[in-house]
Amino acid sequence: MNGFDPLTVFTLCRAKLVSDYPNITSYRPYATGDVYPAVEGTGVNVQLPFGALPDGRPEGIMVCAFTGTPAAPVISYTGPVDV
Repeated sequence: MNGFDPLTVFTLCRAKLVSDYPNITSYRPYATGDVYPAVEGTGVNVQLPFGALPDGRPEGIMVCAFTGTPAAPVISYTGPVDV
């Protein structure tokens, strides 16, 4: 994925979100498709669904945007996305 290891950036994203948003306690484990190329540039984005509604959909989705290089990924943005 643009040279970035998907599991590595997913793990970094999850650690950052757990630190920044301590009230969210139920992030879904890594799944294929959670890491995808950035629309602009050479970075990647990571989505982390959390919680579960009665119909099985996630309560929300958090995202991390990564820049930097595959050897030294940098989180340039974290926050929620509209679902």
